[in-house]
Amino acid sequence: ASNKPAPAPSNDGELVEHFDVFLGGGLGDHDSGAARFNKRVKRITAEEVPVAINRAIESYRGLKTGNESFADFCARHSEEELAEML
Repeated sequence: ASNKPAPAPSNDGELVEHFDVFLGGGLGDHDSGAARFNKRVKRITAEEVPVAINRAIESYRGLKTGNESFADFCARHSEEELAEML
């Protein structure tokens, strides 16, 4: 998640702090050594951040293949799939 919340309207129209969640990315992968950018997967309220982090970790633990890194796990899934995991 970004380090600074941005105010955005909630479902009832009130302004609440939100974070844009970015997952994946890295300075280089094992095959090509090329850098990968994070994927912006979802905007969540500041209140939802702890739950979203736990869900991302649990999804990774349950769905990774072998010694797959978190960055590789994120690269293997679409933005939509990652958003559903949060």
